[in-house]
Amino acid sequence: MRIGFANIYAWRPHTAHALYLGDLLSQKKYHLEYLICRANLSHCYNLGLKKSSRLKECPRCITGGLASYVDGGITRLNKNSFSDGEIDFRTVAASSVATMQRIEDPSERQTPRFEHALGKYRGNIETTYRSTRQWIRDKQLDAVLCFNGRIDHTAAVVKACEDAGVTFVTHERSQFGDGIQLVPNGNCLSLASYSKMAAEYGNRPLATDQATVAARIGSRRFLGSSSGEWRTYNNTAKSRSWPISDTKRRILILPSSHGEILGEKDWATSWPTAVDAFEWLIARLGIRPSEVVVRFHPVWAQRIGSVDGDHISAYFEKWCREKGYYFLPANSDVSTLDLIASADDVLLTHSSAALEAGLLGKSVYSVTPSYKTTGFVKSFVSPSDFEAALANAAQDGREIIRRTLRHIYFVARRYPQFCGTVQAVSPSQYNFFGGASSERLERLIRTGELLADDATFSSSLDEENAVISEIETRNWSAFAEQRREPQEGVLVRKRRYGLDNILRWRELLPAADR
Repeated sequence: MRIGFANIYAWRPHTAHALYLGDLLSQKKYHLEYLICRANLSHCYNLGLKKSSRLKECPRCITGGLASYVDGGITRLNKNSFSDGEIDFRTVAASSVATMQRIEDPSERQTPRFEHALGKYRGNIETTYRSTRQWIRDKQLDAVLCFNGRIDHTAAVVKACEDAGVTFVTHERSQFGDGIQLVPNGNCLSLASYSKMAAEYGNRPLATDQATVAARIGSRRFLGSSSGEWRTYNNTAKSRSWPISDTKRRILILPSSHGEILGEKDWATSWPTAVDAFEWLIARLGIRPSEVVVRFHPVWAQRIGSVDGDHISAYFEKWCREKGYYFLPANSDVSTLDLIASADDVLLTHSSAALEAGLLGKSVYSVTPSYKTTGFVKSFVSPSDFEAALANAAQDGREIIRRTLRHIYFVARRYPQFCGTVQAVSPSQYNFFGGASSERLERLIRTGELLADDATFSSSLDEENAVISEIETRNWSAFAEQRREPQEGVLVRKRRYGLDNILRWRELLPAADR
C-alpha cells in the first residue's frame, strides 16, 4: 500500500505522532509520502490567531515539521496544482475564524471583521484542496493519515480525500495524554466511532486496575495535578460556599465556547444557541432565576494567541443580567469544583467538568451530543429527545459514579490507540516505546473500523464496587499517590543530519505556542 501523511501544521506533539505511525507502517515496507506547507500559504490558523508575520511563524513550522525528519517523499502545497472538484473556503474556514476571534454571539459572524478574516482564506484553502487532490493522484495513494482534520487547511485535506474517494484517518492527541486518537474517515471531533464504542463499553464492568486508572485520572483533576491534559484551569482557586443563600435548589450552569464545533454535522442540535438550550431546560425543570449560578469558563480570562475571551464573556454576561442569574466572571477565583460539589444539578454544553460532576454523583444535563452514549449524563439535542435522555442516563448517585468511571477509562485507554507504547510526559512531549504492532493501524486503514485499545473487562461488579466505595469518601489523594513505573527503551527519532541542534528553544515554548 501507498500511504500519505498530511501534516500542514508542525504543532507538538502531532509531528512526533505522525512519525511514530509512519515507523509502524514502515515495518511492513509500506511506501510513505508526505504533504507539507513549507511556507507556501499566505494565511493559516497560526497567523490568524497570533496576528504574527510569516517571517516569524513559518520558520518555526518548517523546523518542527516532517521535512526535518524524513529524507524523501516530500510534496509541498502548490497554488498551481490542478484537480477536479471544488471546495467552499467559507464553510471550511468558518469554525477556525470563529475560534481564533473567540466569538459566541451568532450575529458577530455577520460583521465586516469576521468577513475580513474569512476572506484571507480565499485562495489558500483552494490551494490546499487542489494540492491534496493532485498529490493523491500523482502518488497513487491508497490512504491518507492527516493531523486533526477540523482546522482550516486540515479540513481542506479531509475534503480532498473524501472527494477523491480515498480512505483517510485523522490523528490527534488523546484527552488525557497517553496513546494517539485515531478517527477513521472523520475529523478529530467526529462522533460516529466515539459514540459507538462509548455505548458498547459503558455497559461493561471495570476490573480493579482499570477502575483505579480511571479514579486516578479523576483524582488528579480534583487535586489540580493533571499533567497529560492540554489545558487545566482554576488550579489556584479558593474554596467558597454557594454564592446564593436561602434557595431551595442549587443549579450550576457551565457554558463552553461554541466556535470549535461550529458547522460540525455530528454536533448538530435543534438549538439556535446554547443560551436557547439552557433557557428551554430551565423552563422544563421549573428552575427559578434565584436558584441559578452561571460560572464563566476560566479560559475566557486567558489570552490564546493574541486574542482574549472578552467577546464570549460579554455575550454570556448580557444573558445573565437580562434573566437575573447570578454569574461568576471568567477570572473569578471561586473554585468550580466547590460549586459542582454544592450544586444539585449541573447544566452544561460539552464541558469536561461533567467528569468531576459525575464522580461526585451529581445530576448532569448536556445540551450537545458529546455525552449522549455515556450513560451518566442526561444528554439531548432537541426537546423531543429529552424524555429519552432521562430514561437512558443513570439516576442514582452511585450508578452515576460507576458510569463516569467507565467513561473516563474509555476516553483514557479504550478509544485512543497504542496507549501502552505512546505515553505523555507533558501536554506536548511524549515518550515512544517499541513493541507495538502495525497490524492495528493496518486494520484500521483497511476496514475503517476502530477497535478498543483495551477490550478487556470484568465479569462482575465486585471489583468496580470496591473502587467506587473509595471514591465516595472523596479521598482523592489516595489515588493520586499511585505513580506509573518508568519504562525502559524509549525510541528517539532524530532530525536529519545538521538539524538536531537548530532551534532547540522551540521545545522550551509553552505548549499552546507549539
